[in-house]
Amino acid sequence: MGSGNITNIERKLQNFRLEYNNVARKYNERVQMFPRNIVAKIHGFKLASYLTLGNQINQEAQKAYNNKELFEDIKR
Repeated sequence: MGSGNITNIERKLQNFRLEYNNVARKYNERVQMFPRNIVAKIHGFKLASYLTLGNQINQEAQKAYNNKELFEDIKR
């Protein structure tokens, strides 16, 4: 897998995130506007959260395993 493939994947992920966040923003605006906000509240519509990739996911992944433990198992 070359670096060009990784760049393409990252670009696709970024485009997906931007498109999703755009749809979520439009949805949130519609849910909050009068008179739709009344109907949305009656039917239990909630605000959509924005998609963020990177920080939180990477931090959780780093906490999931310890590099030393991983390599110690290989040495044995």
